[in-house]
Amino acid sequence: MNPIYRQSTAQVTSALIAMKTWEKTNLPQSQSTLAFEIFILIAHFTVCEKPLTLHQLFYSLEYSETGIRKQLAKLVEEGFCLIVSGSKDKRLKYVLASDRMLAVLDHYAIQLCGAVTQTVKSHKKILEETDFSPRVNDTFLRI
Repeated sequence: MNPIYRQSTAQVTSALIAMKTWEKTNLPQSQSTLAFEIFILIAHFTVCEKPLTLHQLFYSLEYSETGIRKQLAKLVEEGFCLIVSGSKDKRLKYVLASDRMLAVLDHYAIQLCGAVTQTVKSHKKILEETDFSPRVNDTFLRI
């Protein structure tokens, strides 16, 4: 590994470990990534104000319908989301983020942005302190 990047790589891995710890404490967990993927999908559609149907949920994820139903039921039970009928067509079921999910999502965004910002600033500082600084002026490093 390039010694110039060793310190910044350590900062990146530390940030990833911190984020994973925060996720384990605050986000829905399962033995696979399914609960997290459902969480993100529901949150995305809710904040984009595009209601997510059960049908869309099942076909958006590469898991069995049984597995998705099981994790979705757990998310509903834990208060992360709601399943509501369509106003015009009662056969349609929509999955919406609850206030709890939206609050957790706000905190998650803050944690993630903080970790990324700190890591990029550290990386930029390391590059500026060395003679090897080809990316210091890149848009990627401007904060």
